[in-house]
Amino acid sequence: MCTDCPAGTWSSVTGATALTTCKLCLDSSNSIGTGETYVMGNYALAGSTSKDACMNTKSTCPNVPMGGEMLLDQYLTCGADCVRSCTAQSQMLTGTCTDAGSGTACIACTGSCRMDMSVSITLYMTNAEFTPAKNDLLFSALNLTMSVPTSAISIVSVTESSTMLVASKYITVVAKISLKSGTSGGTSATPIWSYSALKTKLLDLEFTSKVTSVVGDRFGEHFTDRFGEHFTDKGTVLDMAQPIYTEVLGIIGSNSTSVVTMVVQMSYALSEFDEAKQSKFKTAVANAVVTPVDNVVINSMIEVTTRRVSRKLLATAVEIDFSVRVADKAAASALVSSGSLDKDKLDAELVNQGLTAISKVVSAAKASDSSIDNNSTAVFSTAHRAVPSIFAGVFAMCFAIVF
Repeated sequence: MCTDCPAGTWSSVTGATALTTCKLCLDSSNSIGTGETYVMGNYALAGSTSKDACMNTKSTCPNVPMGGEMLLDQYLTCGADCVRSCTAQSQMLTGTCTDAGSGTACIACTGSCRMDMSVSITLYMTNAEFTPAKNDLLFSALNLTMSVPTSAISIVSVTESSTMLVASKYITVVAKISLKSGTSGGTSATPIWSYSALKTKLLDLEFTSKVTSVVGDRFGEHFTDRFGEHFTDKGTVLDMAQPIYTEVLGIIGSNSTSVVTMVVQMSYALSEFDEAKQSKFKTAVANAVVTPVDNVVINSMIEVTTRRVSRKLLATAVEIDFSVRVADKAAASALVSSGSLDKDKLDAELVNQGLTAISKVVSAAKASDSSIDNNSTAVFSTAHRAVPSIFAGVFAMCFAIVF
């Protein structure tokens, strides 16, 4: 009678009648604790037929030894001949580094020298676990790692895996960092990037959860002191791709009068909708219409009071009047008709940035031909602005009954 290899082992032999052909995964874990989603070594499902089935919760590579560490810093710099720094104020970095040591280059630029740096980070957590709070912590970690303001950081996409890794699916987050010329911090000439620095910040901010206490209980404190940082659970960075540096084209000057305007409400108090959320909002709009974030302008923000389901319950919302700069009137009309600013598309991008969906579209997208001031955002508070008179409602009801 044929028999399957038990969990934590594998065999390429088919039709075996004994377990003698089964091989242990490296530092084999033959079970996952109740309620646990991590393993200390490598785990394979019962009946596995390849060593590649021996997976761990610290990387997407199979059979990584306990206490081992992914050398992503070395990987990200393995193309030793890749250009990684350019002349400040007059050049920007473009392309992506290859193992062969090519792919990046310095190109001449003027003005702000706008460049977007995209990074792909694979994290051991599900899409549902990547909550708005976790989103904010990732922004903070990138901010501290790259020495750029959080307003320069945005999420392009969050993709959940179709398969399980040990006991959970995982996500790949593509983040975009907007860089420009400068003499300090991360710039378009010299971006700052380090896998180990990002990992440390994610641990410090408790984005990544540790299982250090469990390690100490099982292997002793001396083991924890040496390897404790290597044993983590949800939020672990499993993999990272080489950054991609892209010159930003299509920025419309602030003197442009061809714009598409729209007014929406979101379920935030005016005081909650701070600079960081405003930046995320503009990024979401830019991603929806596929334009540089530089072309999105918040014209004004007004605090309003709206009704919830019950006629007696009131809620505060922020009403946002925003514009998207375009090249000309024809481009404005094309943007409106494209449906890129439809509520469902905007909602998807807003959620990607860790914001709530739009609660109400006050004024749908429309082409306009008026000047906008990009240097200031008008902020007002109009209590009960969106609430109709209670007496008007009563009068209308009585009118309907009488007649």
